[in-house]
Amino acid sequence: MKNWKLFMVLAIIAIFGIIIGFMACDNSKNDPVLCKCENKEHLEAGQSCNCGGEDCNCSEKPKIKPDTTMLLAFGTNCKVTIKSDDKFLSDEWRTLCVQVVTVIDHGYEVGDSWNKGDFEKIFVSSENATVILHKDFDYNWQVKSGEHITVHIKISSLSTLDFNDVLPYISDDYPGNG
Repeated sequence: MKNWKLFMVLAIIAIFGIIIGFMACDNSKNDPVLCKCENKEHLEAGQSCNCGGEDCNCSEKPKIKPDTTMLLAFGTNCKVTIKSDDKFLSDEWRTLCVQVVTVIDHGYEVGDSWNKGDFEKIFVSSENATVILHKDFDYNWQVKSGEHITVHIKISSLSTLDFNDVLPYISDDYPGNG
C-alpha cells in the first residue's frame, strides 16, 4: 500500500510538471526565425530577425561582383566586359553596368564616322574591351600602358564622361587620363 501511495504522489507531481512546462512554453510567432530572403544574402550565422520567416527585410551585404559582359547597341556582336575590385550591392552593380553601356553607346551615336569605326573595332567581341570601375580613383578615366583595350573609370564621372575623349587612347593602346 505504501508503494501505491508513493506512485500516486509521483504521478501527480509528474502531471503538474508537464502542465507547468506547457504553460511556460510560448508557442506564438515571437520566436526569432532566420530570414529566408529570396535573392538576398542571409544574415550572419547566429543573427536572426523577428519576421517569422516571411517578408524579411534582410540587408544584402556589398560584395565584389563577377565580371559582367554587356552587349552594346551598335555594330554586330559588340560587347564590353565590366569589372571592379570594389564591393557593390547587386542592384547598384546592375545600374552601373547599364550606365557604362549608355556612356559607350552615346559616344558612338555622337561620334563622327572615323570614331564610329574605332568603336566597332574596339568593342567587337574578339577584342574583349574592358572597363574597370573604381569608387575612388585619381582620374575620371585612365588608359594604362600595357593594358590592351582597357579603360579605368571613376564611378562618379560616369554621368559626365564623353567616351570620345577616351577613344583615341584606348584604340591605340596609348596611356592617358582625363
